[in-house]
Amino acid sequence: MALTAWAAGALLAFAAAGLLQRLKITRYRVILPNMKGTRPVRLLLLADLHGKRWGKGQRFLLNAARAQQPDAVVLAGDMTEAGHSYQPVIELARGLTSIAPVFFVAGNHDLLTFDCDAFTHALEKESVVSLRDQSIPLRVRDETITLSGLDDPFIAFIREWEDTDANYEERLREVSAADGPSPRVLITHRPEYAVLYARAGYHLALCGHTHGGQVRLPPPLRGLYASGQGFFPRYAAGEYRVNGMHMIISRGLHQSVTRPRFFNRPEVVAVDMVKEASS
Repeated sequence: MALTAWAAGALLAFAAAGLLQRLKITRYRVILPNMKGTRPVRLLLLADLHGKRWGKGQRFLLNAARAQQPDAVVLAGDMTEAGHSYQPVIELARGLTSIAPVFFVAGNHDLLTFDCDAFTHALEKESVVSLRDQSIPLRVRDETITLSGLDDPFIAFIREWEDTDANYEERLREVSAADGPSPRVLITHRPEYAVLYARAGYHLALCGHTHGGQVRLPPPLRGLYASGQGFFPRYAAGEYRVNGMHMIISRGLHQSVTRPRFFNRPEVVAVDMVKEASS
């Protein structure tokens, strides 16, 4: 009887730990070529909000973002979704732009909203910079970093283009062709095209989409399923090296009763980009 009670208690504790949904701050430090300064350049990566509110006026997310003191914030797609108001995203954008410059790329759910262009315009009214298939220089102190953004490949399906993958690769080539010699950072929703990003010459790719695999099975904490990759995805969450390129995947910010997370806390990701140590 005592053993049964102990087992039941252990099972409840395991479930409680697995279902913990408190916001997590995850930090990475990556060495990029052509960096000049002694201070890191910090990017804050947010993804897969799906229109969720984290407190009134998004105060929990904004407090977390402010505490990290980022040089720029990147929104890597699926910030909203069809059938939901995008007002929570606008509230977040309004607060974030008071902290640092903010850049946005569209994910598949953003593209499935009633009018993604209207959503993008609403973000731009809050001073968010849209990086939908384009590149810009980001200047931070004495650094210049090329930021490129690429819309989700799902846009090809929406616009009835013939070959989704071929179109995505073509758009990637067009965007990367304009990039300069500075450190090159790609913001894009999907990680499963990592080999293409590395081939295009990017030093760092920042992604979302996977929700960390939704359920992370211990040990080790490996994602169970990700859309576009299936069960036990190769790229689920965290940092990867792909043919010399760094890739960082956010576990995202969405949580719901219908799509529960397990051992997979929502996260805000801070990425410090630094130069190589002098020999």
